[in-house]
Amino acid sequence: MRAETVMFGIKLKNFDWKNFFTRLYEKINDDDIMGNAAQVAFYFSFALFPLLLFFLTIFGMVLSNAEELRGELFSYLQQVMPGSAFELVQTTLNEVAANSTGGKLTFGLLITLYSASAGIDNLRSALNEVYNLKETRSFWKTKLLALVLTLAIGLW
Repeated sequence: MRAETVMFGIKLKNFDWKNFFTRLYEKINDDDIMGNAAQVAFYFSFALFPLLLFFLTIFGMVLSNAEELRGELFSYLQQVMPGSAFELVQTTLNEVAANSTGGKLTFGLLITLYSASAGIDNLRSALNEVYNLKETRSFWKTKLLALVLTLAIGLW
């Protein structure tokens, strides 16, 4: 079905929608978009819990109003998480934050950096796959680049 279409202020004459969606479907399957999206989402989700652990440990060690901040954090999490998941996260974080130590702070920071940089590295790999690029850097260079990008995004 061909029809004149206006898209973003540009007239497209005889645009073939069927061909467009067929090619889109093929590219999504060829580049494994859904698989790559799932991998990136997993690593970033995996980084969330250690990040919360890190922040709650800092709140407990440094701030005098840590309870108030923890309450605000839990209030926000309760709005965006399913009830059963929120209860599990709240219970675990309360138990961990009750005994805030430097070891928990270090552990939370290291696991967060590892998980988030794995997500960034996986995103790089997915983009390479989509654009048919072959990675020429060594394993260590790609991991270091992912860590630097993670820190840059985190500090931004």
